[in-house]
Amino acid sequence: LPFTYAAEVTSETFNKEAFLASRGLTRGYWTQLSMLIPGPGTPRHPRGSAPALSLLLSGDPYQLLQGDGPALMPPVPPDPPRGLFGSWQDYYTWRGLGLDSPMAVLLTYPLTVYYVITHLVPQSFPELNIQNKQSLKIHVVEAGKEFDLVMVFWELLVLLPHVALELQFVGDGLPLDSDQQHFTLQRDGPEVSVRPGSGVSARLSSSTKEKGGRRDLQIKVSARPYHLLQGPKPDLVIGFNSGFGLKDTWLSSLPRLQSLRVPAFFTESSEYGCVMDDQTMAVATGGGTSPPRPTPFRSPFRLRAADNCMPWYCNAFIFHLVYKP
Repeated sequence: LPFTYAAEVTSETFNKEAFLASRGLTRGYWTQLSMLIPGPGTPRHPRGSAPALSLLLSGDPYQLLQGDGPALMPPVPPDPPRGLFGSWQDYYTWRGLGLDSPMAVLLTYPLTVYYVITHLVPQSFPELNIQNKQSLKIHVVEAGKEFDLVMVFWELLVLLPHVALELQFVGDGLPLDSDQQHFTLQRDGPEVSVRPGSGVSARLSSSTKEKGGRRDLQIKVSARPYHLLQGPKPDLVIGFNSGFGLKDTWLSSLPRLQSLRVPAFFTESSEYGCVMDDQTMAVATGGGTSPPRPTPFRSPFRLRAADNCMPWYCNAFIFHLVYKP
């Protein structure tokens, strides 16, 4: 990792809370970090402590990513990226971030989605021709943690300004009061409009065509297990730090994915997790998973593993489902 703090945050004795506090990262999304990316085997934070949607969606999209000091996210570069980013170093340089910035811990989620769209799908599913699509519908499965950080996905509009994206967060860990909500993040200007979902797949709003072809990001929420989700087939499915063997609903959700046969990519925090996921996929569907590969946009923070001394990192490895013929 290129970061100036890499030695500290990857050490066996890394103290996450002390690191965050020493940098004034004690509000907004930073307060959730210690609960949002726990070591494997520790319980999630109680659902009631997640901030209300109305608070998430007010004003500056980067407000919740700030600490107590100066702005952590530089202004959006005036020109879209010329090439594709394959490392934190490349992205940080283009985005104007110093290598002492800890933003990678939050941005690992949108940058991993970006990496799947720009690198992994073209390599593994070239027939989809994903680079030429002007709109993409993506399901983020078992997405409780990621939905609590929903505004970090705004960065996808910066990285892929000419693609209209729809992210549908799905999982029974999502707040029931957000079920069927649907809102749009506008790329131009800090305003974010919120509108309640109708349960019907809404078409992309007319504003997607304005201002030089810049697009919006549509967010939808479905608080239910993936196999109970109704609606149109997505272009892509993504799950973060999934742990197929840790939750029984995967034994129903994986067969649903097998029947849809859409490209489905999942991250894990360790190679051990990838092996367990492959075994669960085989039991559930007769299929398997691709060989896992390291994710270039993994979180730099080392996690405490519950059952061994191996280093674990949020989004450390990534693989895709291999469906039974």
